[in-house]
Amino acid sequence: MTLRALSVVFALSLVSPVWLVSPVWGQAPPEPADLAALEGRLAARLEARRQERGFPGACVAFVLADGRTGATCVGETAGAKARSITPADRMMSGSIGKTYVAAVALQLVAEGKLDLDAKIETFLGELPWFARLPNAHDITVRMLMRHQSGILEHVRLPEFAAALRADPDRTFTPAELIAFVLDREPLFAAGEGWSYADTNYCVLGMILEEVGGKPYYTQLRERILEPFDLQDTVPTDRRDVPGLIAGEHAGNLIAEGAVVSDGRYAVNPQFEWCGGGLACTTLDLARWGALLYGDDVVSAELHEEMLESVPARTGPGDRYGLGVMHMATPHGESYGHSGFMPGYLSVLAHWPEHGLTMAVQFNTDRGGKLGQRPRRYLAELAGEILDALGKE
Repeated sequence: MTLRALSVVFALSLVSPVWLVSPVWGQAPPEPADLAALEGRLAARLEARRQERGFPGACVAFVLADGRTGATCVGETAGAKARSITPADRMMSGSIGKTYVAAVALQLVAEGKLDLDAKIETFLGELPWFARLPNAHDITVRMLMRHQSGILEHVRLPEFAAALRADPDRTFTPAELIAFVLDREPLFAAGEGWSYADTNYCVLGMILEEVGGKPYYTQLRERILEPFDLQDTVPTDRRDVPGLIAGEHAGNLIAEGAVVSDGRYAVNPQFEWCGGGLACTTLDLARWGALLYGDDVVSAELHEEMLESVPARTGPGDRYGLGVMHMATPHGESYGHSGFMPGYLSVLAHWPEHGLTMAVQFNTDRGGKLGQRPRRYLAELAGEILDALGKE
């Protein structure tokens, strides 16, 4: 299954911000009323794509360089009780949740509780199963965060899918998730390759709980969600996720069709945990991206360390840092992340050259209905904003 004022989207993102003051471009900023016009342009472009492709619905949001925001949605929820989607609705953001995990980790680094280059056996070596973890004694925290550990992805294993389907209400402990990869051959020697895996972030989550002294979601709430007023972002740690709208699933992980019925998700989404583990409004996602990539969440020094990256196999020219994807776009390089969770596709991106942050979320994971990757939608929508501001 398979980062100052907005949320970033990645291996699937789509929202962009506008400036109030633009010394770079040397022209007057748009009036506040123009935010509605920007939202209208985005809605028109997104609805045209929806009519063309037939996906159920989508939301896009942006944060401008001056901090002003906007969001708009098109289409309907999936399933028998379809209704129009609104900006107040939540969708699961999938692996974009790794950006929050990375932020918590970097705050612990700043406090001297975590060393990015420490071997993970420093924290977990006494656990009875640790030696059975592929590359166990050679992996560092940084390798986990960059997906350079050589550990394979447990979510893609048939055994995991079977366990999920066999007991939809099951609550997996972190050790139970990691157990799916124990005693398996590593994909490569630690630090000598790249392969994306939620498993890396499940191992990282256990380390964060050990050094932070509290459950991950408690640390997330106290360090990120409450201080930065991300009230519309919630953990997906139970089947009844508040405000979650129905999306449609292609059936490769759980049962095909609408993933929410009578307010309950098809399985306990708790299994995603530090691999993602959040539901949010698209605007909150964009706000998070603006915060993270604007130096509001971690120090400038650690912000630069977060962005240091290695080549990644997520797209042409892509690179991966500490929980952040570097994505090449027609508007310049962007930072962010993409996300998949059964029923939803999301992407978050921040363009440092333009001071723009955007996110886009679809309530479907059927890529064929989109016709192109979510990040391409995001680039198109960013183009609408930049064009409206006379930047293209």
